[in-house]
Amino acid sequence: MKKSFCLIFIFMLSACTLKTTPYETMHLLEIRYTYNLSCNIKLSEIKVADYLNTEKMVYRDAKGLHYFALNKWACPFPYVIKQTLINSFPSLYQNQGKNLSIYILSFEPYFTNEKQGKIRLKAIVKLENSVKTFYIEHHFNAQNFEELMVHMNKTLDQFLKNLYFWIQANC
Repeated sequence: MKKSFCLIFIFMLSACTLKTTPYETMHLLEIRYTYNLSCNIKLSEIKVADYLNTEKMVYRDAKGLHYFALNKWACPFPYVIKQTLINSFPSLYQNQGKNLSIYILSFEPYFTNEKQGKIRLKAIVKLENSVKTFYIEHHFNAQNFEELMVHMNKTLDQFLKNLYFWIQANC
């Protein structure tokens, strides 16, 4: 009896250890274009909304705000955005000049159903005494997380393009 109990216990214990746990995937934003500014701009400040100030990737649905369980930023989101800006505007980090401040209010997918929705990006940008609010929405239909990231990158690309033209107009 003891022997059979031990065998059952060992079998149950081994069944627990055979379960696989999913792995977390780290993400960065990928830019497609670089922009050469015609004036000297210095990136003086990047801030993000409190709920974005983390490595966790956020999404929204009809029930509210949530964080993805297995998908995270490679580093805290403010650093992801800062590196993306530096890569998009190579002269930004090197130059002295007008101060550019960016406050990201939102950047997340809003799911209307399991695979569809909108990526929303809202940012307030200040260049010396000029201030502009950018609001970008990009519709998506994503079958998996990689496709969702493609749409997030497209949304960011649109923001960077709009930012470039606004900076050029306000130099």
